[in-house]
Amino acid sequence: MKLSAEVLDIDPEFVEKRILKFIRARVIDAGFSGVVIGLSGGIDSSVTAALCVRALGSDRVLGLMLPEKDSDPNDAKDAIKLSEQYKIPYEIVDITPIVDACLSTYPKDDVDSPVVAGNVKARVRMLSLYYYANKLRHLVVGSSNKSEILVGYS
Repeated sequence: MKLSAEVLDIDPEFVEKRILKFIRARVIDAGFSGVVIGLSGGIDSSVTAALCVRALGSDRVLGLMLPEKDSDPNDAKDAIKLSEQYKIPYEIVDITPIVDACLSTYPKDDVDSPVVAGNVKARVRMLSLYYYANKLRHLVVGSSNKSEILVGYS
C-alpha cells in the first residue's frame, strides 16, 4: 500500500485537544481520580505521560517504572528524568522476583525461549499497573504502539 503525502497533513493542535479531552472524559466517566502509566523511558510512554499531565495535572498521574534483571539501567534514568521534568510522582518496582516465580512454575525448556520470557515480563508489568490502579482508584493508561498491538503485547 502506497501512502500519499496527505496522510501527514494534520492539525497538531486540534489532535492534541481531542486527545486531552478524551483522557479527561475517560477518567471522569469511569469515576476515577487519576491514571497510572508504565514508564519505560521510551518515546511511547513518554508522550503518553506528557499528554496525561496536560489533561489531568501531574498530581493525578502516577508513573511506574517496572525494571527486571535484564533491563537497561539507562531506560530507568530516562524515565526518572521525564518524571522529574513533568513533576510526575513515580515508583520503581523491581519485577524480577515475580517474573522468576512465574517462570519457575513451567518446564525449563519452555521458559528458555526469549519469546516466552518476554511475554511473561510484559504480563507481569501489566499486572503491576493494574495492582496500583486498583489500589489508588486510577485508570491504567496504555502506551502501546501499533507493532505491539499486532504481535499481541497489548
